[in-house]
Amino acid sequence: MKYIVIGTHGLFNKPEPEILKDGWQKAIIEGLKKNQDVNAEDINFEMLYWADLMYNTYDDEAKLYKEAKKDSLKEYKENWIDSARAFTQSVVDTPLEYMKSAFDIDLLINGVLKIMYEDLYRYYQEKDKKKEVRQRFIDTFTTHKDKKIIFVAHSMGSIVAYESLLKLSELEPSIQIEHFITIGSPLGLPHVKYNIYEEFKKTVTPENVKKWSNFSDKRDLVALDTHIRDDYGPNANTIRVEDDLIINDWEGNAHKSYGYLRAPEFSKAIKLTLRGEL
Repeated sequence: MKYIVIGTHGLFNKPEPEILKDGWQKAIIEGLKKNQDVNAEDINFEMLYWADLMYNTYDDEAKLYKEAKKDSLKEYKENWIDSARAFTQSVVDTPLEYMKSAFDIDLLINGVLKIMYEDLYRYYQEKDKKKEVRQRFIDTFTTHKDKKIIFVAHSMGSIVAYESLLKLSELEPSIQIEHFITIGSPLGLPHVKYNIYEEFKKTVTPENVKKWSNFSDKRDLVALDTHIRDDYGPNANTIRVEDDLIINDWEGNAHKSYGYLRAPEFSKAIKLTLRGEL
C-alpha cells in the first residue's frame, strides 16, 4: 500500500495553497536529506489547506520558506529540568480546570481568544464554521483511505485534526492513520481539553490512530504544555501519544511550521514510518 504524507497548517491567514505546500514539502525534504541522508524529492505530499474557510484573501506578506543556516539543525538533549517541567505541567492542569468549572472563567478565556486567536474563537463559537472546517479534514482522510496516511498537523490544525479523527472513527472506522504527528500543538491547554471533553466526553488517542507523536519546542508560546501524554489516555489498542522536545531553528519564531518540519527528531519519525519501522 502506498504512503502519503498529508500536512495541515495552523492559526492565522496563509499564502496561496501551492506556495504553502511548496514550503512544507521543501522543509520536510531538507530535513530528511540533512538529518537522515534520505533523498525524498519524490515524496508523496499533499497540503490540507483550510485558511480559505476563515479568510477571503490570501496572505501576500507571509514569510516564505528559506533553507536552514549551516549547522542549525540540532537534536534536542533532554535533562532533569525537562522531567520536572513535564511533572509541573501535569499538576498545574488540575487547578486550572477546577477554576474553569468553579468560577466560570469561560467568558474571560473566550475574550482573550477573540482578541489574539480569532480563528480558534470562531471555530469554537460558530457551529457551522466548525462543521465546515472539520468536513474538509474528513473528506481528505476519506479520499486517501486506500493509502497509508502520515498526517502532520501544526498549531490549531492539530485541534481540528484530533477532533476530526474522533468523528471519523465513528463514521468510517476502517480508515486508519499510520502516524499522527502534531507539531507546536496547543492540545494540552486546559481550555482546549475542556472543549474536547464537552463534545466527545473523552480525551484519548483516536481509535483510528496507530501511532501518535507530539513534537514541541519549549520556547513555543502556542505549545505551552509540551507534554500532553498525561492529558490524553490510550485508545483500545493501548496507543498513547509520545512527546518529544525539539529545537525549532526558525530564527525569531519557535512556533514556525518550517522549523518543526526539518528538525532531526521529526525527520527520523518520517523516515522510520515510510520504511515501516515504527
